[in-house]
Amino acid sequence: MTKILASVIFLAMLAACQSVVASEPIPCRPLQDWSEVPVTVRASLESIIGEVAAKGQDFNATDVVRDGLASNRFLAACQRTGLVAIALERGGFAYRIEVFHYTSGKIIRRWTQFVGADGTTSFNLLEPPHER
Repeated sequence: MTKILASVIFLAMLAACQSVVASEPIPCRPLQDWSEVPVTVRASLESIIGEVAAKGQDFNATDVVRDGLASNRFLAACQRTGLVAIALERGGFAYRIEVFHYTSGKIIRRWTQFVGADGTTSFNLLEPPHER
């Protein structure tokens, strides 16, 4: 009986350890520049939203459109097995940050974060604000 109880306790502890290990977040490798985002993801995204300017380049951040400038600018991205997460600055009537998740060449998740009156915001590439 003691051996059976010890075996059950051991298996329960092992299962608990595996569930803790399984819940560890998978690291997401930062991509520092728009050119580091996989070509297929860039092409797919630009076919939906238009041209994306590189980080730091001029872009149409407001609804006053200047010819020759993109309406989107690369802000941040990361990549892990099966996922590319991209944050873009988007211009237009309301300046905002938009995050896209790509898997298997298609958008599987997308959300927008607006910038506060003080001009600041925080964002997470992997979780929308309502899930943090």
